[in-house]
Amino acid sequence: MEKKLPEDLKEIKSIRVQQPGRGSVFVREAIKNMFNPTMDFENMGVTSIDDDHIFLYMINGSGEHRYTTFWTIKEGRAISQIIYSNPE
Repeated sequence: MEKKLPEDLKEIKSIRVQQPGRGSVFVREAIKNMFNPTMDFENMGVTSIDDDHIFLYMINGSGEHRYTTFWTIKEGRAISQIIYSNPE
């Protein structure tokens, strides 16, 4: 059985990360089925351990549908994604 999604649901279509001398565009597989993105920069962040490894997080959704997504980006490519459900 297929779930019907609300018509007003917003889905993330692309993510782009700029670094000095390098940019990353996330492949569709790394962001599919991510809904109600945050528009508040207090709910997202990025850090790095060196020039080739960065970590990005976003807290999306609200209420019982709130979740946090973490990505590891190596040499400009998203190599892992973790989605953690954390209702308010």
